[in-house]
Amino acid sequence: MQLNAGASLVQALPMAIGFAVLVGIIKGVLVAYFENPAIFATLAMGVTVYGFGKYFLVQSDVDHLPEGWRWLADMVAARPLGVPVPAIAFLGCAAVAQFQPVASYHSRRGGRFHGVTSALQVGDRVLVTSRGGPAILALTKVQP
Repeated sequence: MQLNAGASLVQALPMAIGFAVLVGIIKGVLVAYFENPAIFATLAMGVTVYGFGKYFLVQSDVDHLPEGWRWLADMVAARPLGVPVPAIAFLGCAAVAQFQPVASYHSRRGGRFHGVTSALQVGDRVLVTSRGGPAILALTKVQP
């Protein structure tokens, strides 16, 4: 919206990110301290942000893009294979969200030693120092 008001992208982007962070903090407070269910807080913030934008930022229902930004409207309106681009983007995000780590083996030994700070190879062993405790760990070759 600020792009249409004459602000450059360098000015408008931090303002938009700041507004999004503020909305997230307010929603987080509603959920964490007032114990509102997250879905209700999200829906309420969506309506609030829409109302704020309608009242303070947008004077009409049609908001024209500045020159050079027409590609964005064309991309969003496209329907490859009859499927809207926002739906494809959502499916892509949902697919990526499914990639959750099953296990983590980064610098752990008994749950106390983690966060490798340095390593030194001595023969067939690797000596490692970590943040977890005052010890030097010796790693040996692991056979698959």
